[in-house]
Amino acid sequence: LQILLKAHGGVGDDVVLVGSGPLLYLLAQQMIAAGKPPKAIVETIDRERYIKAARHLPRALAGFGYLRKGLSMMRQIRQAGVPRFSGAHDIRIEGAHRAEAVVFSVGGKAHRIETTSVALHQGVVPNQQATRLLGCDHAWNESQRCFVPKLDAFLESSIENVFVAGDGAGIAGAKSA
Repeated sequence: LQILLKAHGGVGDDVVLVGSGPLLYLLAQQMIAAGKPPKAIVETIDRERYIKAARHLPRALAGFGYLRKGLSMMRQIRQAGVPRFSGAHDIRIEGAHRAEAVVFSVGGKAHRIETTSVALHQGVVPNQQATRLLGCDHAWNESQRCFVPKLDAFLESSIENVFVAGDGAGIAGAKSA
């Protein structure tokens, strides 16, 4: 959806964003800037996960610029009047031949949002297609909760002369990507 927005300047009028992760909010902000705000944001992360993540706040403050950018995006989304539902579960997309609605529960209350377009996003993972196809070794990164290619200090993979940089090397933000 982000590629469609960037390449062609438009998306549907009633897109509902469903999932988690910072790119969900970045896309919402970009849609607002393009004059096509999402109909709603249905976030799957519940309050308990935010509480558990709070222990990482001191390290996150080192990237204050990203935090400030995130808070700015959240403010723009609120100001645009985009409804946001946090802690959604039991999510279904209704429709026999196309999307007609998103149905979900939050805090014991059922919700139904009529829509013809649903964009799903469940967080960021490194772009590993090339390293996997080449047969590079990968390892589980607990802090990023995903597999990343094994790299040395010079970003060389387990295969000689295959170097990996950017979003294929791990989750390191937009500048790295």
